[in-house]
Amino acid sequence: MKVFALLCFNKSTSSWISKAMESEIPMGAGHWKASDEDYHYHEDARACRINREILSAAGGTWKDPPADYLIDLRVGDFRADLVDYIREREEEPRVQRLQAWGWKNPSTVLTWGHWADALQAVGGRDVHLLPILRDPEAIGRSIGRRVIAMDEATGRDLADYYHERIRRIVETAFFRN
Repeated sequence: MKVFALLCFNKSTSSWISKAMESEIPMGAGHWKASDEDYHYHEDARACRINREILSAAGGTWKDPPADYLIDLRVGDFRADLVDYIREREEEPRVQRLQAWGWKNPSTVLTWGHWADALQAVGGRDVHLLPILRDPEAIGRSIGRRVIAMDEATGRDLADYYHERIRRIVETAFFRN
């Protein structure tokens, strides 16, 4: 079973990529609104909810990421949710037929280690990490103009933070020293 995880930050063209992928791979993509300032485009609602709950339990959000050790302290509360989500996605008829699926949610960058553990726990997955990067200055400008209640400089700094985490995830997953 192939699993595709898009590692991204907001306003990085990840919604466009997820939508394009959906034509060939079940991405669980849809549009939904968590609040007036929190729209999700071409994201799996359940994956987003799990990530949001993990971050909230650790005292943070995607805009105010908690320290890793706080996520680690609380993630045990959500391990069953992660494993159940994976198993349920893999029971979908289209996933069964294609033997592939994926998801996109920027908060996955903050919780990736626990997704990786859950994928390993269910066994036999060929995980494909798809890092999506965009110039942080451009992201900051886009965020400053959009619905997200965040100024340009904060958006740029947060993009830098997510990009650094993406770099570390990819290096840890694929490059052995």
